[in-house]
Amino acid sequence: MYVYNEDGVTGADDYLVLPITLKGGKKYEVTVNAAQWNYPEKFEVVAGSEPTAAGLATTVIGKTIPKNEPADYTGFFTPEADGIYYIAIHATSPADQYILSILKTTVTFTAPSLSIGGDELTGNVTIGILRDGELIKNLENVVPGSEQTFTDEVPAVGSYRYRLTASNAAGKGRVTAEVTVKVTMPVDVPYVVDFSDFDALDNLSVIDNNADGRTWEYDPTSEVAKYCYDMDNTGDDYLVSQPLNLTAGSKYVVSLNAASFSESCVERFEVAAPANYRLR
Repeated sequence: MYVYNEDGVTGADDYLVLPITLKGGKKYEVTVNAAQWNYPEKFEVVAGSEPTAAGLATTVIGKTIPKNEPADYTGFFTPEADGIYYIAIHATSPADQYILSILKTTVTFTAPSLSIGGDELTGNVTIGILRDGELIKNLENVVPGSEQTFTDEVPAVGSYRYRLTASNAAGKGRVTAEVTVKVTMPVDVPYVVDFSDFDALDNLSVIDNNADGRTWEYDPTSEVAKYCYDMDNTGDDYLVSQPLNLTAGSKYVVSLNAASFSESCVERFEVAAPANYRLR
Protein backbone atom coordinates (compact mmCIF):
# COMPACT_ATOMS: atom_id res chain seq x y z
CA MET A 1 0.00 0.00 0.00
CA TYR A 2 1.28 3.48 -0.93
CA VAL A 3 -0.08 6.44 1.10
CA TYR A 4 0.14 9.96 -0.35
CA ASN A 5 2.33 12.78 1.00
CA GLU A 6 0.15 15.08 3.13
CA ASP A 7 1.90 18.28 2.01
CA GLY A 8 -0.44 18.40 -1.01
CA VAL A 9 2.49 19.27 -3.30
CA THR A 10 4.71 16.19 -3.60
CA GLY A 11 3.63 13.61 -6.16
CA ALA A 12 4.34 9.90 -5.80
CA ASP A 13 7.70 8.58 -7.00
CA ASP A 14 8.18 5.41 -4.95
CA TYR A 15 9.18 1.86 -5.90
CA LEU A 16 8.17 -1.50 -4.45
CA VAL A 17 10.99 -3.78 -5.66
CA LEU A 18 10.99 -7.58 -6.00
CA PRO A 19 14.30 -9.40 -6.70
CA ILE A 20 13.92 -12.61 -8.72
CA THR A 21 16.14 -15.00 -10.69
CA LEU A 22 15.15 -15.28 -14.36
CA LYS A 23 16.31 -17.10 -17.50
CA GLY A 24 17.59 -15.11 -20.47
CA GLY A 25 15.40 -15.11 -23.58
CA LYS A 26 12.38 -16.47 -21.70
CA LYS A 27 9.17 -14.43 -21.77
CA TYR A 28 7.66 -13.85 -18.31
CA GLU A 29 4.15 -12.69 -17.56
CA VAL A 30 3.88 -10.12 -14.74
CA THR A 31 0.50 -9.48 -13.13
CA VAL A 32 -0.37 -7.16 -10.26
CA ASN A 33 -3.72 -6.76 -8.56
CA ALA A 34 -4.30 -3.12 -7.69
CA ALA A 35 -6.97 -0.66 -6.59
CA GLN A 36 -7.35 3.02 -5.73
CA TRP A 37 -9.40 4.51 -2.92
CA ASN A 38 -11.73 6.98 -4.73
CA TYR A 39 -8.82 9.17 -5.90
CA PRO A 40 -7.09 8.88 -9.32
CA GLU A 41 -3.94 7.00 -8.36
CA LYS A 42 -1.41 5.96 -10.97
CA PHE A 43 1.29 3.28 -11.19
CA GLU A 44 3.54 1.47 -13.65
CA VAL A 45 5.56 -1.76 -13.49
CA VAL A 46 9.21 -1.57 -14.54
CA ALA A 47 12.11 -4.03 -14.60
CA GLY A 48 15.89 -4.04 -14.82
CA SER A 49 19.15 -5.51 -13.58
CA GLU A 50 19.64 -2.98 -10.75
CA PRO A 51 17.24 -2.01 -7.92
CA THR A 52 17.52 1.72 -8.70
CA ALA A 53 15.32 4.20 -10.52
CA ALA A 54 17.92 4.43 -13.32
CA GLY A 55 18.41 0.67 -13.44
CA LEU A 56 14.68 -0.11 -13.73
CA ALA A 57 14.53 1.13 -17.31
CA THR A 58 12.28 -1.46 -18.98
CA THR A 59 8.54 -0.79 -18.91
CA VAL A 60 6.51 -3.95 -18.25
CA ILE A 61 3.12 -2.31 -17.62
CA GLY A 62 2.70 1.29 -18.73
CA LYS A 63 1.33 4.03 -16.49
CA THR A 64 -2.10 2.91 -15.36
CA ILE A 65 -4.95 4.41 -13.33
CA PRO A 66 -6.50 1.47 -11.44
CA LYS A 67 -10.18 1.10 -10.65
CA ASN A 68 -11.73 1.44 -7.19
CA GLU A 69 -12.38 -2.30 -7.18
CA PRO A 70 -9.32 -4.62 -7.18
CA ALA A 71 -8.42 -5.76 -10.70
CA ASP A 72 -5.52 -7.54 -12.45
CA TYR A 73 -3.09 -5.65 -14.70
CA THR A 74 -0.70 -7.67 -16.86
CA GLY A 75 2.47 -7.11 -18.89
CA PHE A 76 5.43 -9.13 -20.17
CA PHE A 77 9.20 -9.04 -19.63
CA THR A 78 11.95 -10.93 -21.49
CA PRO A 79 15.43 -10.66 -19.87
CA GLU A 80 18.45 -10.72 -22.17
CA ALA A 81 20.55 -13.11 -20.07
CA ASP A 82 20.29 -15.42 -17.04
CA GLY A 83 20.61 -13.61 -13.74
CA ILE A 84 19.00 -11.69 -10.91
CA TYR A 85 16.52 -9.07 -12.04
CA TYR A 86 14.33 -6.58 -10.23
CA ILE A 87 10.67 -6.03 -11.00
CA ALA A 88 9.18 -2.94 -9.39
CA ILE A 89 5.76 -1.36 -8.94
CA HIS A 90 6.34 2.36 -9.35
CA ALA A 91 3.76 4.65 -7.74
CA THR A 92 3.44 7.76 -9.94
CA SER A 93 0.23 9.36 -8.62
CA PRO A 94 0.00 13.17 -8.75
CA ALA A 95 0.11 15.17 -5.52
CA ASP A 96 -2.72 15.25 -2.99
CA GLN A 97 -4.24 11.84 -3.73
CA TYR A 98 -4.92 9.08 -1.17
CA ILE A 99 -4.00 5.35 -1.22
CA LEU A 100 -2.79 2.92 -3.88
CA SER A 101 -3.14 -0.75 -2.88
CA ILE A 102 -1.25 -3.71 -4.38
CA LEU A 103 -2.86 -6.94 -3.22
CA LYS A 104 -1.31 -10.00 -4.89
CA THR A 105 1.86 -11.60 -6.25
CA THR A 106 2.02 -13.88 -9.31
CA VAL A 107 4.08 -17.03 -9.86
CA THR A 108 4.75 -18.16 -13.46
CA PHE A 109 6.35 -21.50 -14.35
CA THR A 110 6.61 -24.23 -16.98
CA ALA A 111 4.94 -27.54 -16.15
CA PRO A 112 7.22 -30.63 -16.29
CA SER A 113 7.31 -32.62 -19.52
CA LEU A 114 9.42 -35.60 -18.35
CA SER A 115 9.07 -38.16 -15.57
CA ILE A 116 11.76 -38.73 -12.92
CA GLY A 117 13.07 -41.54 -15.15
CA GLY A 118 13.36 -39.21 -18.15
CA ASP A 119 10.33 -40.52 -20.06
CA GLU A 120 7.88 -38.14 -21.73
CA LEU A 121 4.69 -37.56 -19.78
CA THR A 122 1.66 -38.54 -21.83
CA GLY A 123 -1.18 -37.51 -19.53
CA ASN A 124 -2.06 -34.31 -17.72
CA VAL A 125 -0.57 -33.67 -14.28
CA THR A 126 -1.50 -31.93 -11.04
CA ILE A 127 0.80 -29.12 -9.88
CA GLY A 128 0.94 -28.37 -6.16
CA ILE A 129 2.08 -24.87 -5.13
CA LEU A 130 3.66 -24.51 -1.70
CA ARG A 131 4.22 -21.22 0.08
CA ASP A 132 6.54 -21.39 3.09
CA GLY A 133 6.16 -25.20 3.10
CA GLU A 134 2.36 -25.14 3.12
CA LEU A 135 0.27 -26.31 0.16
CA ILE A 136 -1.85 -23.35 -0.92
CA LYS A 137 -3.13 -24.47 -4.32
CA ASN A 138 -3.46 -27.51 -6.61
CA LEU A 139 -3.66 -26.82 -10.34
CA GLU A 140 -5.53 -29.72 -11.94
CA ASN A 141 -5.29 -31.19 -15.46
CA VAL A 142 -2.14 -29.29 -16.41
CA VAL A 143 -0.73 -30.14 -19.84
CA PRO A 144 2.95 -31.26 -19.56
CA GLY A 145 5.36 -28.56 -20.77
CA SER A 146 2.74 -25.80 -20.73
CA GLU A 147 3.25 -22.31 -19.29
CA GLN A 148 1.29 -21.80 -16.07
CA THR A 149 0.54 -18.73 -13.93
CA PHE A 150 -0.70 -18.58 -10.36
CA THR A 151 -1.56 -15.41 -8.45
CA ASP A 152 -1.06 -15.54 -4.70
CA GLU A 153 -2.84 -13.13 -2.37
CA VAL A 154 -0.05 -12.64 0.15
CA PRO A 155 -1.16 -11.53 3.63
CA ALA A 156 1.44 -8.78 4.19
CA VAL A 157 4.80 -7.29 3.28
CA GLY A 158 7.50 -9.90 3.88
CA SER A 159 9.49 -12.76 2.37
CA TYR A 160 7.70 -15.75 0.84
CA ARG A 161 9.25 -19.09 -0.23
CA TYR A 162 7.65 -21.00 -3.10
CA ARG A 163 8.15 -24.59 -4.28
CA LEU A 164 6.26 -26.75 -6.76
CA THR A 165 5.49 -30.45 -6.96
CA ALA A 166 3.91 -32.47 -9.78
CA SER A 167 1.91 -35.68 -9.59
CA ASN A 168 -0.13 -37.97 -11.83
CA ALA A 169 -1.66 -41.44 -11.68
CA ALA A 170 1.84 -42.99 -11.45
CA GLY A 171 2.76 -41.05 -8.30
CA LYS A 172 4.34 -37.87 -7.04
CA GLY A 173 7.47 -36.20 -8.42
CA ARG A 174 10.29 -34.39 -6.65
CA VAL A 175 9.74 -30.99 -5.09
CA THR A 176 11.39 -28.18 -7.04
CA ALA A 177 14.14 -25.93 -5.75
CA GLU A 178 12.91 -23.09 -3.57
CA VAL A 179 12.34 -19.61 -5.00
CA THR A 180 12.06 -16.67 -2.61
CA VAL A 181 9.94 -13.64 -3.44
CA LYS A 182 10.33 -10.65 -1.14
CA VAL A 183 7.62 -8.01 -0.87
CA THR A 184 9.09 -4.93 0.76
CA MET A 185 8.74 -1.15 0.90
CA PRO A 186 11.31 1.67 0.50
CA VAL A 187 12.28 3.23 3.84
CA ASP A 188 13.72 6.58 4.91
CA VAL A 189 17.07 7.16 6.59
CA PRO A 190 18.40 6.87 9.24
CA TYR A 191 18.11 3.15 8.54
CA VAL A 192 19.18 0.72 11.25
CA VAL A 193 19.02 -3.08 11.18
CA ASP A 194 18.97 -4.62 14.65
CA PHE A 195 19.58 -8.38 14.69
CA SER A 196 18.13 -8.85 18.17
CA ASP A 197 15.49 -11.20 16.75
CA PHE A 198 14.94 -13.37 13.70
CA ASP A 199 12.40 -10.97 12.19
CA ALA A 200 15.26 -8.65 11.16
CA LEU A 201 15.98 -10.89 8.18
CA ASP A 202 12.39 -10.67 6.93
CA ASN A 203 13.02 -7.26 5.37
CA LEU A 204 16.43 -8.15 3.90
CA SER A 205 17.20 -10.05 0.71
CA VAL A 206 19.75 -12.88 0.61
CA ILE A 207 21.51 -13.74 -2.66
CA ASP A 208 23.42 -17.03 -2.79
CA ASN A 209 25.37 -15.88 -5.85
CA ASN A 210 27.48 -19.04 -6.21
CA ALA A 211 24.45 -21.29 -5.57
CA ASP A 212 26.31 -23.55 -3.13
CA GLY A 213 23.54 -23.59 -0.52
CA ARG A 214 25.72 -21.88 2.10
CA THR A 215 24.68 -18.28 2.60
CA TRP A 216 23.57 -15.66 5.11
CA GLU A 217 21.42 -16.83 8.01
CA TYR A 218 20.32 -15.69 11.45
CA ASP A 219 22.18 -16.90 14.56
CA PRO A 220 19.82 -16.57 17.56
CA THR A 221 22.56 -17.39 20.07
CA SER A 222 24.81 -14.49 19.09
CA GLU A 223 21.94 -12.39 17.69
CA VAL A 224 23.77 -11.72 14.43
CA ALA A 225 23.43 -12.35 10.71
CA LYS A 226 26.25 -14.72 9.78
CA TYR A 227 27.78 -16.34 6.72
CA CYS A 228 29.22 -19.86 7.18
CA TYR A 229 31.98 -20.96 4.83
CA ASP A 230 31.77 -23.73 2.26
CA MET A 231 34.60 -26.29 2.07
CA ASP A 232 34.80 -26.04 -1.74
CA ASN A 233 33.60 -22.57 -2.73
CA THR A 234 34.79 -19.06 -2.05
CA GLY A 235 32.16 -16.87 -0.43
CA ASP A 236 30.03 -14.93 -2.92
CA ASP A 237 26.86 -14.09 -1.01
CA TYR A 238 24.96 -10.86 -0.56
CA LEU A 239 22.86 -9.57 2.33
CA VAL A 240 20.80 -6.78 0.77
CA SER A 241 19.06 -3.97 2.63
CA GLN A 242 15.55 -2.74 1.99
CA PRO A 243 15.28 -0.09 -0.75
CA LEU A 244 16.24 3.29 0.73
CA ASN A 245 14.88 6.73 -0.08
CA LEU A 246 18.00 8.84 -0.71
CA THR A 247 18.57 12.39 -1.96
CA ALA A 248 20.81 12.96 -4.96
CA GLY A 249 24.08 14.70 -4.10
CA SER A 250 23.80 14.01 -0.34
CA LYS A 251 26.58 12.18 1.47
CA TYR A 252 25.48 9.25 3.63
CA VAL A 253 27.47 7.37 6.27
CA VAL A 254 27.26 3.58 6.05
CA SER A 255 28.62 1.64 9.01
CA LEU A 256 28.39 -1.90 10.30
CA ASN A 257 29.72 -3.98 13.16
CA ALA A 258 31.50 -7.17 12.02
CA ALA A 259 33.81 -9.88 13.35
CA SER A 260 35.44 -13.18 12.42
CA PHE A 261 34.44 -16.12 14.57
CA SER A 262 37.99 -17.45 14.75
CA GLU A 263 41.41 -15.76 14.76
CA SER A 264 42.78 -18.65 12.73
CA CYS A 265 40.41 -17.96 9.80
CA VAL A 266 40.73 -14.87 7.64
CA GLU A 267 37.32 -13.61 6.55
CA ARG A 268 36.71 -10.84 4.02
CA PHE A 269 33.73 -8.67 3.12
CA GLU A 270 32.88 -5.56 1.17
CA VAL A 271 29.96 -3.14 1.16
CA ALA A 272 28.55 -2.46 -2.31
CA ALA A 273 25.92 -0.22 -3.86
CA PRO A 274 24.47 0.08 -7.38
CA ALA A 275 26.90 1.32 -10.01
CA ASN A 276 25.46 4.83 -10.12
CA TYR A 277 26.29 5.37 -6.41
CA ARG A 278 29.74 6.08 -4.99
CA LEU A 279 31.06 4.48 -1.80
CA ARG A 280 34.18 5.81 -0.06
